[in-house]
Amino acid sequence: MKTDLFSEADLPFNLITETITAPVKALSPQETADAVRAGGYEHTPSMFDGPCYEVKINCVRECPCIICDTPIKSLDYWESSITTAPWFSSEREQIIVLILDAKLRTVAHSIVSVGTLSECMCHPRDVFRPAIALNAYSIVIMHNHPSGDATPSAADYRVTRSLKDAGQMLQIPLTDHIVVGSRTDKNPYYSFKEAGQI
Repeated sequence: MKTDLFSEADLPFNLITETITAPVKALSPQETADAVRAGGYEHTPSMFDGPCYEVKINCVRECPCIICDTPIKSLDYWESSITTAPWFSSEREQIIVLILDAKLRTVAHSIVSVGTLSECMCHPRDVFRPAIALNAYSIVIMHNHPSGDATPSAADYRVTRSLKDAGQMLQIPLTDHIVVGSRTDKNPYYSFKEAGQI
């Protein structure tokens, strides 16, 4: 377990789901200047002179380490980890990014967006932010269609192209984009990789 000191401006934004913050005694500007002068340095006021916080990161829930090298295995991960989560609602579109290591094992997953009954917003920066923070080798994007029909929309094709291009630029490839439909349907999912579009 690691504990670091951050100024308020440096606290990680939207990367850590559970943080516990406790104020640390902040030195007044005069106390800071006195302490710096005592060490033989001249103090220059900066953005770090504000209050400091001690941040403790706790593991809330461990993700199962599943190899997601095929759409079926990714779908198994979806069923075991995503649909069982308390925040998941099958009545709303939700985009999830699976963070993979070099052996295509899940390191973590992150909620990118929760939408409405028929649409969900997605931008590459929101997808790749956790991937960069967690040192991802590659990613898999998954989202559900509440209607149960896994046929991708025109927006799904556009987003896939955009994410594929961004992944190539960042050297974090998009391994697959999977649209999850109903398990009872003849086609319970649509894989852009299987369709030859990735």
